[in-house]
Amino acid sequence: MLEFSDEEYASLCSTVADDGCSNPTAFTDEVGNTWCADCQHRGEFINWGKARSFPAMEIHPYAMAQGAYYWQVTATQGDEDRVWSFLSLIEMLDATTEVA
Repeated sequence: MLEFSDEEYASLCSTVADDGCSNPTAFTDEVGNTWCADCQHRGEFINWGKARSFPAMEIHPYAMAQGAYYWQVTATQGDEDRVWSFLSLIEMLDATTEVA
């Protein structure tokens, strides 16, 4: 398992970016991760989770346990399909909340 110091962890962009990120300081999320413009959606994912105390989430075929650790792992190491699936669920949840 990869381990990072707090300083290294805070400067990560997406670990799934093949050639590295073009500008890893384009966006900083609420927990201090920095992201390039291509990976900004991962930071927005973290922000949504933090604002709601990092809830457990499930959307077939993916599931994520409650807690900041699981959100961080998904944001930094999850493939694009996983991250976008959770973002789609978040969008549906927000739309449901707005209607209610």
